[in-house]
Amino acid sequence: MRFVFVHGTGVRRERFEELFALVEAGLLKEFPKAEVERCYWGAEFGAELSAGGASVPGMRPAPGPEEDPETAEWLLLLADPLCELRVLAELGTETEDDGFGLLGTQSPGENVGDALRALPAVLARDDELAVLLREIGLAGGYRNALWTVERSDEFHAACLVAEDDATAAELRVHAGRALVAVMLAEARDTALCTDAERDRLVDLLSEWLGGTARGVVTRTAGVLSRLAQRVATQSFLDRKRGEVTSEKGIRDR
Repeated sequence: MRFVFVHGTGVRRERFEELFALVEAGLLKEFPKAEVERCYWGAEFGAELSAGGASVPGMRPAPGPEEDPETAEWLLLLADPLCELRVLAELGTETEDDGFGLLGTQSPGENVGDALRALPAVLARDDELAVLLREIGLAGGYRNALWTVERSDEFHAACLVAEDDATAAELRVHAGRALVAVMLAEARDTALCTDAERDRLVDLLSEWLGGTARGVVTRTAGVLSRLAQRVATQSFLDRKRGEVTSEKGIRDR
């Protein structure tokens, strides 16, 4: 049996070799006698910039439409996985405290904190979360992500202010996103993760924390969305634009 691995339009040589190694290992695990062939076409047939990239002044992105908000937000999360928790703590609870809380009862935020601390450091091998983490290449970072988020000042502060169910629902979402962001930031390019897989990880972790990420409207989105598009995406593109659009970037990677 023979397999041919063909890369997409945005893959350079270095990344192609990393991807090929992962794909080859996975295929040989399932089909030990298989032959896995490379098909790297970028060097020979990839696009080149005409006139030395004159259409990209200074190799910096020209002003134009805003970047996709979700992409911008995740770039910001990769740079600072705890930023949403920090903003939520600053925003505080969604409703005013009426002073009638029952003594000795835990707040919704404290319940979320307990749920995160109760997450198993070692997952059952056939659990959906464990399977997905292995497939993506994030299993090795799961325990550190739990440790990082649970022990962070940002998470503790967010738990303290989440005194109603609505804010606790936001907290579950942001804690789930923080956990995934920590794992992705640590794994860097060694993880193979689609947007759908990333969002499924957030869903699963939010469910483990006692809620769901689906349909929850968060207040932090309005605070961070514009910042993410102006800072995270811009700085990322400024660093990478020349590298990924120049002839050297296309030919040598």
